[in-house]
Amino acid sequence: NEFTSALSTNFRGKNLYFYVNHNNSSESAIMAYANAQVDIFYNGNKRLETTTSGVDVTGTLNVTGVGTFGGHILPATDSNYNLGSNSIKYANAYVDTLHATQLGAALATNGNNIVFGDSGSGSDDRLIFGASADLQLWHDGSNSFIADEGTGGLVIQTNALAVKNAAGSENLLYAQENAEV
Repeated sequence: NEFTSALSTNFRGKNLYFYVNHNNSSESAIMAYANAQVDIFYNGNKRLETTTSGVDVTGTLNVTGVGTFGGHILPATDSNYNLGSNSIKYANAYVDTLHATQLGAALATNGNNIVFGDSGSGSDDRLIFGASADLQLWHDGSNSFIADEGTGGLVIQTNALAVKNAAGSENLLYAQENAEV
């Protein structure tokens, strides 16, 4: 059965689906299937579909205000999409852990410091380099450490090396190329 009304506010049907077409057109605007999906169309193209797992949107989803997500936000394919762009950037990102396979460019700090807390154990608040944590830098609240625990040695290449007191006013050790230590 078909029902047409310019001002109807309540539709009920006992068929396998319900649909709304544009005025005097066979072009669907909404299709609702019994015990299945609801499809919303724009100009003949499906833009939104409910599914057994949620909602699929085709095209751009513009959200004004705060978008709250209770699960993961995943790209359709791995390493194929960007979050933001060169011209439209996020001002801040608040994350507990940042995992990245590569930075791909210099880590810009914009004049700010990268701050680590005091390391309370062998695995937290440290700069760690190497596949086996070969080189580590950290501060434990009392002392600062550089640990080279990998194969080979710690090599510092320089023309002159100064190890100074905490105030930076006195050399504890000074070595210069082609001169005495």
